[in-house]
Amino acid sequence: MIGSGFLFAGIGSLLLLLGLSQSSAAAGQADSSYFEVIAELLRQGRDILNHIGMILPWSIGGLILYYGLYKIGLIPRWFSIWGMIGSTLTLLATLLLMLNIIKLASPVYFILNAPIAICEMFLAILLIFKGFNLS
Repeated sequence: MIGSGFLFAGIGSLLLLLGLSQSSAAAGQADSSYFEVIAELLRQGRDILNHIGMILPWSIGGLILYYGLYKIGLIPRWFSIWGMIGSTLTLLATLLLMLNIIKLASPVYFILNAPIAICEMFLAILLIFKGFNLS
């Protein structure tokens, strides 16, 4: 519920960019630098809101999930370790992004998030075809 609130707040800030771009087009070249600054602030605010409200809790939840799966043994242990490492890397990427050390669409950001993205896809495939290890 809280995550969806952050999602809608982020969507709202993106919709503000539409109105801002229309105002910028109507104002012409003279005031374009002001509109560019406001647009960049809106975009950065949306990115930070998205990462604080959604990605940060999701990566912490991933750590808890994969640690629990490791302790219980419902999936192979190597898979749980992969998930914990991937969640940690996503947490690191989020913190680096919030500290303006890396950019959102940078290769470093994608490399740090790739392990958990691949892990989540393989987890879905594993659970669909094999299910949990109940023994």
